[in-house]
Amino acid sequence: MLLIINNLRIPIEQDGERAYLLAASDKMGLVTGQITVHKILSKTLDLKNPEQFFYILSLAVSIPDTYSNKQRFAKYVEPVWQYNTITENTDRPIVVGFGPAGMFAALELLKYGLKPRIFERGKTIEERSADVEAFISRRLLNPESNIQFGEGGAGSYS
Repeated sequence: MLLIINNLRIPIEQDGERAYLLAASDKMGLVTGQITVHKILSKTLDLKNPEQFFYILSLAVSIPDTYSNKQRFAKYVEPVWQYNTITENTDRPIVVGFGPAGMFAALELLKYGLKPRIFERGKTIEERSADVEAFISRRLLNPESNIQFGEGGAGSYS
């Protein structure tokens, strides 16, 4: 059976699966051999106390079916991702730009069975790097391939 355990505080020096098992088994009143970590659901850093930093975790753990305090914890159900593929449509959507947003849009369209056409104003990242270097060192601006335009988008040089 999979259950969710929230708000486990782990000192950052002790970070690791062994510490997760110890904290989870302690919170549930189980022996460490009776519990396994299925998945880390969230992990945040708590910096409130400058003397000791902690990770705050939520875990999905596997426990024996005979565990008596199941009602204290939410059940974990593995999410099922379903994409309704579109096969009868022959139109190809257009994605303009191959920065992070363009890559994401194209990937999402592909998941639904569509075949997007991707248009990028600039050059590939390798060619673009040479153009950016020419601008920085010699002030030669290529209006079609620079820090703003090209594969990877503006974030490639931020």
